[in-house]
Amino acid sequence: LDSWWYPKAADGGAISWTPDPAAFPDGAAGLALGKPVALHSRYWSPHAAYAENRTGDPFEPFLEEATWTKILKGPLARGCALLEQDWLATQYRKADLLRTRYGAPEQWLAAMDTAASKTEPPDLQSAASLPLHSSSLTSTAAPAGLTPHSSALVSAGPPGLPHLHTPILPHLHTPTPPYQLLTPHSSPLTPIAGKAGVPIQYCMPSIGFYLASASLPNVTQIRTSRDFSRDKWDEVRQRWTEHCSLSLLAAALGLTPSKDVFLTTPDPDLSLLTSHSSLLSSAEQAEALMAILSCGPVGIGDAMGQTDRDLVTHLCLEDGTLVQPDMPALPVEGILNGSIDTSRLLAVQTRSTVGDQTWRYILTLNVTLGPEQPTTGPHLLPVGDQMPLAGDHGRAASDPAAGRDAIAIRSLIPGLAGRWVVYDALYGRILGVLNPGEPGPPIDASPLLTYTVLAPLRTDCTALFGDVSRFVCASGNRIASVDGFPGGLKIRLRGPAKSAVRLAVYDTKTVPVLEMPGVTACMATGGKAGLWEFSFRLPGGGVGAGLVPAQSAGVEAVEAVVRM
Repeated sequence: LDSWWYPKAADGGAISWTPDPAAFPDGAAGLALGKPVALHSRYWSPHAAYAENRTGDPFEPFLEEATWTKILKGPLARGCALLEQDWLATQYRKADLLRTRYGAPEQWLAAMDTAASKTEPPDLQSAASLPLHSSSLTSTAAPAGLTPHSSALVSAGPPGLPHLHTPILPHLHTPTPPYQLLTPHSSPLTPIAGKAGVPIQYCMPSIGFYLASASLPNVTQIRTSRDFSRDKWDEVRQRWTEHCSLSLLAAALGLTPSKDVFLTTPDPDLSLLTSHSSLLSSAEQAEALMAILSCGPVGIGDAMGQTDRDLVTHLCLEDGTLVQPDMPALPVEGILNGSIDTSRLLAVQTRSTVGDQTWRYILTLNVTLGPEQPTTGPHLLPVGDQMPLAGDHGRAASDPAAGRDAIAIRSLIPGLAGRWVVYDALYGRILGVLNPGEPGPPIDASPLLTYTVLAPLRTDCTALFGDVSRFVCASGNRIASVDGFPGGLKIRLRGPAKSAVRLAVYDTKTVPVLEMPGVTACMATGGKAGLWEFSFRLPGGGVGAGLVPAQSAGVEAVEAVVRM
């Protein structure tokens, strides 16, 4: 819930962290949603209730743990699972005490963090057991007359299936702590369900707040870009650049980068490219990809009933589990060494590992495109709707003769060893095989975005892409294990019962066959360039279903055997 949920003074600062009667006529009872929510907090007014009957500087109470305990006590009892502390840089400017007393900023942040660590979090077990709803996908919108929220976190299932309209929070479903080697904290960053107290997200921070988080264990994530807006292309381009760049600093400090809310459907009333809906469609995909690849929260901000269900189902399972990589997407080496001009192109990469196999994911964003340069972007085409690939696959760099901007994968990820099958995850097509010592099939960086998956090629020249109905097709949140044997693969799948799967494999020699208990007559489709796909639903609950990882401990995996 964004800043409309609590009352504010005439100066714009918060008066108290309690429900605003204008938004919640029933008062505190209105926040008893029966499910965990993320609650926004802004800068404090000098007239805040917590400074009443106090002498001296009005910000003095906020340096004390007791004040923050009082602030958090009420909302937490009603299900707050995340404190989003926004307007940090503004608070620093507005509170003279923070700029004139030595150590005051550290006291302020430490008091907040300590109180959060000692506050009992909501009962996630109860939230996970809420009944499913069969209504159409919606997001939690602000009451009539108020500004729509900027941090609604929702989950959804594919059409025809019931969905759970619950918050999607970072790390709740991460099978293992992400990027353990990067965290400066005393212990690896762990899932929220295993942390003490309630986590904190920093928003509108200066670099000092990034650095301060290293000593504050309950600060688990940080906003890495300005607020979402698509009114002007320059603002969109700057926001994307900020997120891609600052994600590196956030991850190095053990924080998950948090991208702001985004809209999944184009708004014809917005000024950005109103006559070029194809670019807007691609922009929504770019926003969704940056959110899911960040390993942070996924915020859906559409109006009631306007959410693009198909796009959202590329991000999560039917029970709300985010299908994420193992670590946040970070700038490729060419961005860091200056060989890629960031005024023209942004490129980030991440990975997921299951057992001894690792998959790579590369996202490029062409930030030179604007209203005067429309593009025909991809539209999540199913496998089989193959698009012709222009140019010569042998070209390894930007080449005008190819009629496009072609970037060699090895220039994006230098030192990449082994053999890989290159998969265009937006168009559902094989681009080729990347062999050692060869430039391999290039990535066409001329559209607004490209999204490429590298699957490890096995010694028998077959490969597993994973569940291609999700952007992170080989996420540990979907695939529990992969074991090869002569002539095939054994794949253990995570997910709730009846979860829809599109399992894709690579085999240029034979037609693969799927064997799975409870799934009959599931034939491989496709076959072009060696790409095969099986579409089915899980017959029962797989490993990791549910909102709390501990709930799924001991649940038998759903195993599929693919003979190739």
